[in-house]
Amino acid sequence: MTVTVPCNRCGKSVSLLEAREVPSLARGMMRYECFSCSRKPSFTSAASPAPSVRKKYYCQLCNYHFHAKQGICPYCNGVDGVIEGNVTVQDLL
Repeated sequence: MTVTVPCNRCGKSVSLLEAREVPSLARGMMRYECFSCSRKPSFTSAASPAPSVRKKYYCQLCNYHFHAKQGICPYCNGVDGVIEGNVTVQDLL
């Protein structure tokens, strides 16, 4: 006797041996995908956000220039005195 489960993507009833378990948002619920559907690219991976870009920052507290994805100074770990953009000596005078 074989156990059949419905595929979460295509809706076909497939054998449990021919399906893989997919994490579910609801606790206690089991979701399954047949192997043919699990090889297809998912739509959620195509809509993933683009990688964030490193920006130029300047920390006024420790006078440190750096490039980072977030405005946290790696030298003093400060957030208060961090300015985004290309700060030159002429700007400081």
